[in-house]
Amino acid sequence: MKPKTIRHILPKETIQRQDKMLEQHEAGVERLKAKIADAESHVAADAGADVTSPGQQAGRVLCRQEVVRRLQALNPNLIYEQSKEWPQFGGIYFNDRTVDPLTMKAIGKRHLCGIPHEIVSEFDIRLVLNEQVPDPTTVLHWRTVPKLEGHIPGYRSTILKLVKGGFISFEGAEREFTIY
Repeated sequence: MKPKTIRHILPKETIQRQDKMLEQHEAGVERLKAKIADAESHVAADAGADVTSPGQQAGRVLCRQEVVRRLQALNPNLIYEQSKEWPQFGGIYFNDRTVDPLTMKAIGKRHLCGIPHEIVSEFDIRLVLNEQVPDPTTVLHWRTVPKLEGHIPGYRSTILKLVKGGFISFEGAEREFTIY
């Protein structure tokens, strides 16, 4: 139990400073609670599957060559290229033959999205680390919360990006990848 301040004997400025500090503290506690809730929402079970387990998140895996073959069946101007900097990943590019009005040259390859080089899972795989944060309910106590560091894209998110960008049709993607 915290000590009670006898407010009527304190100067008005001191009471205002204390009230402001108390408001700031309460706002900080609320921000911390919101951060913890947000972090925990990234790792909450999805339809009963553990989203932190790569095995459960993988779904129907395909080799990269098969993903690229199916995408090129939908749009032959899509190209895959392995990254020189990170060889375990590569990118899907669009071979843009339109002419740049400033340089009067063909635009060439445009990067659209990245995918793993070897095996592509059906769903994105979340990369989660644990982080220590102050516990908003207990003084001088820390708690471990998950921190979403990134994700490894799956072919469903790749398809979604390409459909939204107008590079492939949704109906064609449903047909090629048997998405239902």
